[in-house]
Amino acid sequence: MEKIVNNDGYLRSGLMDIARQLLNVCSETGVSNIQIVTSPWKEGKGITLLAKTDDKPILSVKMDTAYEK
Repeated sequence: MEKIVNNDGYLRSGLMDIARQLLNVCSETGVSNIQIVTSPWKEGKGITLLAKTDDKPILSVKMDTAYEK
């Protein structure tokens, strides 16, 4: 994950967009305790990000690492 986040390409840009979306959710709802979980998908060729508060999912995004290669 560190390698993906440090790249200046598609995934880094996508992660920054997701961070902005989460900040908007926090502003709109007053919720500030958001957990982010990542997991691989597509045989390790991508990642799934799931943001949740308590046990309620608020954002789920699949990102394909093929764009970085």
